[in-house]
Amino acid sequence: MELTLSDTTHILDHTKIKCFMECPRKFFYEHLIGWSAERDDHNLVFGAAFHIALEYLYDRQKQRGDHHLSERDAKEAWLMFLEHYRTQFSEETDQDYAPKDPATADKVIQEYVKLYGPLDTFEVIYSEISGAVPVDDTGRLIHFRLDTVVKDLRSNTYLVLEHKTSKWSPALWEYSMSLSLQGGVGVHVLSCLYPQEQVKGLIYNGIFFFKKGPAFQRTPYIKSNEGMQDWLITINKQFEGIEKETALLLESDSPSKPVMESFTKNPTSCVLYNRPCPYMDFCKAWANPLRFNLEKPPTGFKKKYWDPREMDKEWKAKSTKEVKPEELA
Repeated sequence: MELTLSDTTHILDHTKIKCFMECPRKFFYEHLIGWSAERDDHNLVFGAAFHIALEYLYDRQKQRGDHHLSERDAKEAWLMFLEHYRTQFSEETDQDYAPKDPATADKVIQEYVKLYGPLDTFEVIYSEISGAVPVDDTGRLIHFRLDTVVKDLRSNTYLVLEHKTSKWSPALWEYSMSLSLQGGVGVHVLSCLYPQEQVKGLIYNGIFFFKKGPAFQRTPYIKSNEGMQDWLITINKQFEGIEKETALLLESDSPSKPVMESFTKNPTSCVLYNRPCPYMDFCKAWANPLRFNLEKPPTGFKKKYWDPREMDKEWKAKSTKEVKPEELA
């Protein structure tokens, strides 16, 4: 059977690149075939709902033209959280997921505002902005979604607040963020939008849910020029890898072959974060997935392609439509 790829195949962002780096075969199933679990992981749903709450807080701050978060918006932000969260998880399941549950989220949002409201002096420029910017001079684009772009009024510089919810140890979490490709995406986007001397960088805005109570930690991701050049080389190497494997898939692999040569498996990533890869059973059973009907997802899976463009909120903001590769020199 002939494999037809989605029009999202060429849309690459941090999420897709990270998946390819973890395991090319996982990338094949998740992003070329479009198979994902029918029910989203609780951590993903909870994190998305909490992002919506923070988005509301910073949207309200921008609408008011204020430079501080407001406690009066916290309850409405929680209601925004709840509306999204309840689409996937009912009230009966709340005790199963504590401390990542709605009641705790309500308290954490209030404490977040009480802590950072008086401290931050930010002008909100964009909340949940999406777009794409070049990563080389051949037309390669990396798509992005940034949580909150703000101007620090004390230093007159721009930075990204990238919100993260976690139950990890804050120290281990900080280590995991230090070389994350996502941080480089944020810094690179800001560098495309603003003069270099006005780009402060990205801050991972960590919000931790523990049974003993919440914790908050902000970890800066600030790269030198050499560091960003290193990031660009890494990103382009991954682009090359995806392009090469896709070409091999379309030009050489076929259902008649006993083995699929493209998008090879990475056995060291079969178990991550103490859980097995959702595609492990397919990898154990199929040497060549192309010999099977990939158009119809197996039981427990749905067909949905990840496309960061679906989250576009302020596409009229400066993006790849206005930023040319030669302007990055």
